[in-house]
Amino acid sequence: MTFEIPCLLISLFRDSGWYPGRTTDFFAKSGYNASAFEFLSEFGGLVVGVCGPGRDNATGDIEFYAEPDEEASEAADPWRDVTGGLTAIADAHHAHMIILMSESGLFYIYTVPDARLYGSYVFGDMAARVLLGWGLGKTIERV
Repeated sequence: MTFEIPCLLISLFRDSGWYPGRTTDFFAKSGYNASAFEFLSEFGGLVVGVCGPGRDNATGDIEFYAEPDEEASEAADPWRDVTGGLTAIADAHHAHMIILMSESGLFYIYTVPDARLYGSYVFGDMAARVLLGWGLGKTIERV
């Protein structure tokens, strides 16, 4: 799976220590979301961006976990019938958001203060929404 960084975000990722071909030293545990482990093997541990003024919302930071966070993943449980299982891979906007990932490689944004879920985005779209302050779009309704 390829996780393409949009051109307008490349400098933010490079400033955080990312480079093409980057890999981390952790191993996927059986039974976990394989897409999330593949993603975190490249981006795990990076802290990208800063909070400030943005286009539609404030810009935010993303702090990618070194490995998936089971407890944070539970935030998306009320949407499981709509999204399937999601795996938490990052905190964003000073931990006011949780970034989650599906087995199919789509990304979701859970906003902690109001317990809402947004998505489903490809990686570059999710990253731009958080890092550049683009609108999150419509919430995903619970079933």
